[in-house]
Amino acid sequence: MLNYKEYNQYLSKVSLKGFLYKKFILYPKLVKNLPHPALDIGCGIGKMLEFYPQMTGVDINEFNIQICTDNGLNAVLMTPDLLPFQSNSFNSILLDNVLEHIADPTNILFEISRVLNDKGILVIGLPGDNGYLQDSDHKINYSSSQFTNLMSSFGFRLEDIFFSPFKSNYLNIKASFYCRYFIFSSQK
Repeated sequence: MLNYKEYNQYLSKVSLKGFLYKKFILYPKLVKNLPHPALDIGCGIGKMLEFYPQMTGVDINEFNIQICTDNGLNAVLMTPDLLPFQSNSFNSILLDNVLEHIADPTNILFEISRVLNDKGILVIGLPGDNGYLQDSDHKINYSSSQFTNLMSSFGFRLEDIFFSPFKSNYLNIKASFYCRYFIFSSQK
C-alpha cells in the first residue's frame, strides 16, 4: 500500500486525455446527479471540486486536503469512517472509486446515511475488473448484484447505473479506466 504522500503524488499524474475526458464527459454527467449541497467523499486532489466548486470534499489524506485548500477549494480532513458534518447536511454524495478501498464499508455507509438528507442521492463509482486489479490497495471487487444488495441493506434504492465511458465487457476486463456508476436514492 502506498503511503499518503506517495498516493497524493500518484493522483497528481493524469494524462491529458484523462483530464479532457473527465472535464468534458464524466464530470458533467456526474454533476447532473448531484444536487447542491453535495459532498465528495475521498475527494483526492480536488479535480471534481474544481469542476463543481459548490461541492464540499473530504479525504483522509492530509496531503490531498492541503492541495485542495491551497487551490481555494472547500475540503476538510476526515478521520476514517467519520464524516465531520451534522446529520441531514447534504442533498447528494459522491464516492468515486473509494468504496473498493475499504475492507468493511459498514461504518462509512452508516455515516453516509446519517449526513444524507431524506430522499438524497448517492452516486458511487466502482472500477471494472481490470481497474480493480491495478491497485494493490483495493479490498473488495463488488459484482453489480452484490453491491446493489449491500446498498439496499443500508436503505438505498438503486435508481440507475451508467458505465464510463460506455457499457463494454471488453473494456471491463481490459481497461483500467473503465468504471460503473450506481445512482441510489435514500429511503429513510
